[in-house]
Amino acid sequence: MLVSKALATKIGAGTAAAAIAVGGGAAAANASTAPAHAAKHKLATTLSIAGGEGHVRKNGTTIDWIRGRLTSHGSGIGDATIHLARLVHGKWVWKQERATGRNGYVTFHVYALAKGASFRLRYTGNINFAGTRSDILTIAPVKKK
Repeated sequence: MLVSKALATKIGAGTAAAAIAVGGGAAAANASTAPAHAAKHKLATTLSIAGGEGHVRKNGTTIDWIRGRLTSHGSGIGDATIHLARLVHGKWVWKQERATGRNGYVTFHVYALAKGASFRLRYTGNINFAGTRSDILTIAPVKKK
């Protein structure tokens, strides 16, 4: 059976349009169901940790402080939630959470422990910034005077 060029062009165009409609529809469905932030690049973050001696309360308990700073490319990230974890029997237990100040600093107060303890800070990230965690900070045991 012979087909004219005009008819072959029309059949070919119709087949291509049908393939685009089917395949393009699937591509459009995938793009519309993906989260808006999925393709966006997140900025890397760094979370520092430091500790120090606090003060002795009237009841004799000692309060130490743990301070951290959340930054991205050298600038502090404000109003970000930071979690403080303590190492208990080989597992990290999340104890407290606080928001960073406008320059990215956060401070936690912890009771000094007779046996000492290890702590770490964690930031889970958000749409713009990637999550991170700090190094491990070990507070030495408190010695009775």
